Amino acid sequence: MNMIEVKGLRVVAGAAPEPVVEIVKGVDFSVKKGEVLALIGESGSGKTTIALSLLGHARAGCSIVDGSVKIGDVDVLSLDARGRRALRARTVAYVAQSASAGFNPARTIMDQVTEPALLHKLMTPAAARSKAVELFRSLALPSPETIGAALSASGVGRAVAAPDGGDGFDYEPCCRRVRRADYRARRDDADRSAGCVQERSARTRHDGRVCVARSGRCRADGGSHRSC
Repeated sequence: MNMIEVKGLRVVAGAAPEPVVEIVKGVDFSVKKGEVLALIGESGSGKTTIALSLLGHARAGCSIVDGSVKIGDVDVLSLDARGRRALRARTVAYVAQSASAGFNPARTIMDQVTEPALLHKLMTPAAARSKAVELFRSLALPSPETIGAALSASGVGRAVAAPDGGDGFDYEPCCRRVRRADYRARRDDADRSAGCVQERSARTRHDGRVCVARSGRCRADGGSHRSC
């Protein structure tokens, strides 16, 4: 059974009577239970737009105009606002790549890491903080019991968030994240799947599958990939 299934996804920017630009052009892909899929491509190739569609979300000025997105047996695009909110964080979540996008420098790391669980009433405050400390420890962050009290402006957040690509992009952090996601998906819950959105269309090395985004379209990369 596919945990994620996307068929014929089309996303446009703009609205009539103004010119409309198609930025995602009939994308198809699926992810099985326990599988990792890395969606890679150059900046502007449509990676983030495709990833956000898994939450039934399109950025300002854009709209999902065709296709289907299923998470398990849930048709995401058929949900109303309340249904999408119930799906997010509980079933599917988006993790920003860059520290600047993922953290508010005026707030503590602990407050921001625990906020989704508290907003969606998934945990008590005490349980959320305990889980956060466990996460900090698993990432080998310094002083996991106290690091959460630091402001993300201190730069600690950069140790948690993924790189944002660019000219100095290094694939190794991506490989490590994909490997950890793959391991944890298989170890903790066979019903989980994971995705990794990365810059550049060059091949990355991991144990899952690769899908290359280019000009709003996706193709599977059938080459062999060395494990990280």
